[in-house]
Amino acid sequence: MSFATWFNSEARTGFIKFQAIASLKSNREYWIEKIEENMARDLRDDQMLMQAGWVPIHFWEKEVIKDLSMCVATIEEIILAQLIDSADAQETIDYEE
Repeated sequence: MSFATWFNSEARTGFIKFQAIASLKSNREYWIEKIEENMARDLRDDQMLMQAGWVPIHFWEKEVIKDLSMCVATIEEIILAQLIDSADAQETIDYEE
């Protein structure tokens, strides 16, 4: 089991698209296209990683700066959940006595 963790920049990976797109004044068309391409790339990358058995984990840059311990706790929870799921899948029950 493998984990891939990203700390995404709000300006280049979509956060700004949903939060502050109106504030884009210079090169607006370029940035909108660039952000949409980055979002599509991230989705493709996540799908490829999941197909290969990886668990992608994303955080916004501001989340990491504001509350690093919450990000670490989230990663720990995801790893623990994956370990539990893996252990459950490996358990065998012998109904014959």
